[in-house]
Amino acid sequence: MKEGLVLHTDRLSLRPPRVEDAAYFLAIMNTPDWLANIGDRGIHDLDAAVQYLRAKGIAHWEKHGFGPFMMVLKGAILPFGTVSLSVRDFQEEVDIGFSILPDYYRQGYAYEASTAVQAWAHRQGIQPLCGYCLPSNQASIGLLTKLGMKFVKEFRIADDPDLLHLYSE
Repeated sequence: MKEGLVLHTDRLSLRPPRVEDAAYFLAIMNTPDWLANIGDRGIHDLDAAVQYLRAKGIAHWEKHGFGPFMMVLKGAILPFGTVSLSVRDFQEEVDIGFSILPDYYRQGYAYEASTAVQAWAHRQGIQPLCGYCLPSNQASIGLLTKLGMKFVKEFRIADDPDLLHLYSE
């Protein structure tokens, strides 16, 4: 993992995850929007959140040199969102995804953080980026298009019944 890596925006600090961030993952993965748009990942207690964070977020950083960036308000300690860069088995391009706790919706944080992570990824030679979501997830579609992505196609992931929309730079 890139120790000490922190991106800064006007209002945010963006950093790799730490085990102490597990409470955020427990909270976000049980919000109604997460459950409706991403699905139940079985993370229902803090121990499961710690295991998930180690196996997915921290391990992704260790393997690829990038992964979830934790969104933290400048001057605060606890994260309230993520912007993630992910390598997916079913996708050639690196995927950018985002999540944010409901109390922070509609304040421009997801866009502010996503543009910073997108710019960082491009500086690292990680491009083009893609994003995918359910066709009904208008908030994600709006953010992906605001990031300069265009609709590419509809597709399904193996063993998943949901139809997804793919966007790419």
